[in-house]
Amino acid sequence: MIVYGPVLSWRFGRSLGIDLIQPPKTCTLDCIYCQLGQTQHKICSRNEFSRRIDIRVLEDELNEKIECVDVDVITLSGSGEPTLNPQLGEVIDVVRGSVKKPLIILTNSSLLIDVAEDLRKLDLVEAKLDAVTQDTFVSVNRPCEYMRIHEIKESIKNIRAHLSIQSMFFRHEGGVPLMREFSEYICYLKELKPLRVDVNTPWRPPQNSEVEPLREQELSEICEKIRNEGIDARYYKESDISHSKKLNIDELIEILSRRPLRMPDIAKLTGLSGDDVLEFLNKLSKEYNIKSIFYQGEMFYRV
Repeated sequence: MIVYGPVLSWRFGRSLGIDLIQPPKTCTLDCIYCQLGQTQHKICSRNEFSRRIDIRVLEDELNEKIECVDVDVITLSGSGEPTLNPQLGEVIDVVRGSVKKPLIILTNSSLLIDVAEDLRKLDLVEAKLDAVTQDTFVSVNRPCEYMRIHEIKESIKNIRAHLSIQSMFFRHEGGVPLMREFSEYICYLKELKPLRVDVNTPWRPPQNSEVEPLREQELSEICEKIRNEGIDARYYKESDISHSKKLNIDELIEILSRRPLRMPDIAKLTGLSGDDVLEFLNKLSKEYNIKSIFYQGEMFYRV
């Protein structure tokens, strides 16, 4: 499926996803905290991306979903970096013509210079920035060899779209990578003047098991420091949004293939109780490759 969800997003509410990449994970980066696991196909340009989505199927799936679920936003995201797909502009036009909902993209910022014109047609560009120095960029995001963080920072400045920044703060090897260069990060944000900074932490199982999330108090303090510079900021809090329609098995599997979920998350999405969720997962595991992952005191499930 090209269209999946809706998922409950702490940033955007009920988010209906459009996966421009499709599994397996294909990206320009291989971030140590990524919930999708290791990048199976690391490519460095749009010319290297050979997969295409069927635009008619996209339209059919989108119209079918919109008729039966209540959503707040449409999000271009999914199984890797969405700007890799050369059909990005066409997809934006199709969605714009079909749905009267805000349209946003979650991007790792590595290819912005190639898609700047398309991005101006969106309601919001949520651009990743986890580093401001090359050393941190390489150690955290593990990019294609030729990519340089100073060029990415310049491309973020120049996209001329409604822009927010998402940054991942986490503990690794005795410290918080972005906090080691926080003063430079703040200086850049003051130049950039984004609409908002979303301070995130890896609360789902990351690729690298040594990556640890920050506590809520730490996230709050980071947000406060950003706000003190006149920039709006918020941090992850578990969503209390409920679904207007419970998901069926196929819809749930589509989400589990893109993000790990806990039993309470699955219960909220399906309308099942705790014990019923476990029985439900046991039955599904016979047909689908559902794996359980223990992380930070909680069990997560993914396909």
